[in-house]
Amino acid sequence: MGLRGIANSNATNSNVFEADRTFFGFGNNSAGTGWTSVGAPLERQILQRTFRVTEKGTDVTGYVVSIPDNSSILGAKLQRETSVVYLYVDTDTNFSVGATEYVMILSGTNWISSSTGIDFDDANFFTFGTNPPPAPG
Repeated sequence: MGLRGIANSNATNSNVFEADRTFFGFGNNSAGTGWTSVGAPLERQILQRTFRVTEKGTDVTGYVVSIPDNSSILGAKLQRETSVVYLYVDTDTNFSVGATEYVMILSGTNWISSSTGIDFDDANFFTFGTNPPPAPG
């Protein structure tokens, strides 16, 4: 995750928070990284793992989120998806109702949220989703 973009390293990241004492952090529930339909929007699957945001100080907008595709050489990456990946942001962990859906873009071997950025609020939850595999036949 980055502010207004994803840099290759901290040294090459030129983004700054506009105000002192502004903090952003996130953690996850340590659940699995497989897809599930439980708590997912209609006709979607979501990652079992959910993340919670903590934002303190001035409200910051413009976060860009990236996650490795299943084709990445990295060890931590998404399970195989059927077509596209979505980012879901919600005020609770039930993403089936009230979640905002952002279509992510595949860039190389990473799925990236829109370059216009995401506005997370303190105590928001987020996860990733995809379309379920087609039924056999």
